[in-house]
Amino acid sequence: MRGVNEGKSTLYVWHSLAKPRIIPLAAQNARFVRASKFRSDENATLYVVAVSEPDHAIEIVRGKVADFSDDVEDLGRVSRALVRALDLAPGNFIRIDHRYKVSA
Repeated sequence: MRGVNEGKSTLYVWHSLAKPRIIPLAAQNARFVRASKFRSDENATLYVVAVSEPDHAIEIVRGKVADFSDDVEDLGRVSRALVRALDLAPGNFIRIDHRYKVSA
């Protein structure tokens, strides 16, 4: 008896086994945001914020976690693949720094 995927490429088999999660279009990209006491602060806190607009990402970090005196700045766009890997819903954020550990 032949297997269901016999004769198919490895890429096809892996693709068919994967169950991709649907990410809403609003979460296509995210922003990388830094909150620090000053620009060259080695203890800055980094966040991935699941919104596409830089000002909105800064507003979320300022309103939720940054101190009033913190310098909060947008460092650039984060790919949809990373948003998916971090399992971020639109408008949510996650802290990324040297203490962040990925569970296996």
